[in-house]
Amino acid sequence: MALSLGRRFVELSAAFCAPSPDAPAESDGFFTCRLRTEDGVLHDLSMLPPFSGNAYKPGMMPYRFMLMGTQGAVYQQWCQRPEDAFGKTFAMQPAEGRGIGDLPFVSASLSIPDFYQTLYAALRENGPVPVSGEDGCRAVRAWELIGQSARDGRTLTVEL
Repeated sequence: MALSLGRRFVELSAAFCAPSPDAPAESDGFFTCRLRTEDGVLHDLSMLPPFSGNAYKPGMMPYRFMLMGTQGAVYQQWCQRPEDAFGKTFAMQPAEGRGIGDLPFVSASLSIPDFYQTLYAALRENGPVPVSGEDGCRAVRAWELIGQSARDGRTLTVEL
């Protein structure tokens, strides 16, 4: 999603943690990544482990969507499909105790089910593709760089 915002990324850092093969029920696996755009905006992407559990031992799942910035934080606990949240408002924690004003509504331009329906139509009915070749290559390159950053344990300067 961050790659589809039309911004160019110039810096990337990532970390992976795999569950212990010797004790998978007592350990967690996750990844986290931070992308910085040329205009200084930070994008944090992660798949965090559940609280008080892991893939082998159920626990409380982390927030589905979490956005933090200088004006406060936005948390959303909704299902896996963005369209399930249409019309629902976010829970907000303002910075410095100030009010935030009207709560925003969720809007999505392409949900996962829409993506697969559009892909099917492109393959079977010569419809438009849901993702351009350029955006697809950018996403693959981003994952390659995320893996490289995590393996090397360092921040990468990128042109993405």
